[in-house]
Amino acid sequence: AKRYGGLPFNDYNHPEEINKPRETKTETYTRIEAYLKTAIAHYEKQDAWTLENADLGRPNLGAAYGLLAKVYAHWGKYAEAKAAAEKVINSGKYSLDVTNNNGYAHLFSPSGEKHQEVLFNLVNKPIRNQGTVTSVILLSATLSGGTGWYYFAPTKSLFDAFEPGDLRRKVTLVGPGDEVNFLGKKQILAATDIKDMTTGYMGTKYLAVYNELTGWNWESGADVPLLRYADVLLIHAEAEILLAGGGASNRTLGVPAAAQSFNEVRLRAFGGDGSKAIAAPTFDDLVKERRCELAYEDERHYDLVRWGLAKEVYAAATTANDPRGPRTFDPAKDTHFPIPQREIENTDYVLVNNPLDGYSNFK
Repeated sequence: AKRYGGLPFNDYNHPEEINKPRETKTETYTRIEAYLKTAIAHYEKQDAWTLENADLGRPNLGAAYGLLAKVYAHWGKYAEAKAAAEKVINSGKYSLDVTNNNGYAHLFSPSGEKHQEVLFNLVNKPIRNQGTVTSVILLSATLSGGTGWYYFAPTKSLFDAFEPGDLRRKVTLVGPGDEVNFLGKKQILAATDIKDMTTGYMGTKYLAVYNELTGWNWESGADVPLLRYADVLLIHAEAEILLAGGGASNRTLGVPAAAQSFNEVRLRAFGGDGSKAIAAPTFDDLVKERRCELAYEDERHYDLVRWGLAKEVYAAATTANDPRGPRTFDPAKDTHFPIPQREIENTDYVLVNNPLDGYSNFK
C-alpha cells in the first residue's frame, strides 16, 4: 500500500473473483486496519506478547499493535498512532538491545537478530533458497572477490547525517579508514577496496554474519527486521510532535512530551550518554533520528513522501553528497510507483494506473 496506494482486494473466500479493480487508498488502509485489529484480538486471547524460541521472528501482539501504529502514521491519524504505539510501550514486554553498551551492533549480528527489540523479522537461513540476497546486494565486488553485487551505495549525505560518536554509523556504512571483518579477515578499508561503490561508501547493516563465516555463502542467513521496537518508539515520538502542532510546516517546535520515547532510541546510539538527550525534540530532530536509526530498513523514502518532504529533499541534493545530484520529485505522480504495464494488460485493463485521484491519495 505504501508503494502503490489503492490496491485490488482479492478475498480468499471467493477465489473465483480474480480480476477486480483497485480499491481507493482509503478503502485499502481500512482493510489493513481491520486485519490488524483481527490479529490483535486473536493474539490477545492467547496473551501472545512474546513467543517461544521456535517461533522467534514471527509476528506477535506487539508486532500487530506496532504495525497498526505505522499504518496510522502513514494515514496521518496521529491520535490513533499514539494509542497503538503506547499499547506496545506500556506492555513492558519489549526493550531496546543495549548489549555491551553497543546494542545496535549486537542487534544486527547473528547472536542478536532475534532480540526482543525485533517484533517481526524476515527470518533467513544460510541455505540456498531459504534466505535473502540482501547481504550480497550491498557487498562490494572488489572487497568480496567478485561475489558482491555492489548495489545501493550509501551517500555521503547519509554518512554526514550521523553525529560524531553515533555508534550506528559503523554498523550501517563504512568508508576508507574504517575496519571491516570479512570471512575472518580484518582489514582497514582503502578506497581501492570498494572502488566499485559509486559513492565511496559500502552498506554494512546486514554483513556482520560474514564476520563469523570462513567461506563465501551465497545467502548469508542474516535476518531482515520488518518491525523493531525502536521504530515504534519513534512513531510514538512523531505522534506526540504532530499532535502538539509540529510537523513539516512547523519543524522547530520543541515538544517535551516526545522526549522519553525519542531519547530512548537516541541515547542507545551513543552508548547511553545522557548528555546527548534532547529535552524537547523537534520535527527536524525526529526526521534525522529516523534516518539514522532505520537506514536500509525501507523507511526513509516513504517517510519523506508521507511527510511531504520528498520534493524538497531530493531537489536539495548536490553532487558533493550524492553523485546523482538534485532529482525531480513530482508529488502528483511520484508519490506511488506505477503499476507495471504487464499487470494492467493481464487484467484486460481493469487495473488503472497512478496517478489517480483517491487511489494515489487519501480521499
